[in-house]
Amino acid sequence: MLKIDFFLFICYYLSTGLFFILLLWLAIQRKTLRQPGISEKQIWQCHICLYVYFDSKASRISTCPQCGSLNQRG
Repeated sequence: MLKIDFFLFICYYLSTGLFFILLLWLAIQRKTLRQPGISEKQIWQCHICLYVYFDSKASRISTCPQCGSLNQRG
């Protein structure tokens, strides 16, 4: 039989628990970092009604969904 000190057993027990918590935290962080963000080219503000909206097409001209006016980047 393997004899182990009580203090050493507690240290091993706590360190393995902390190790698994660290792995879980890293997995969650990795998942959140993989989500694509919105670039500044996709966020528009209408020059007429000042409505801020998202347009997935990164073109030079976009139509405002609020008032229907055309907006030009620049």
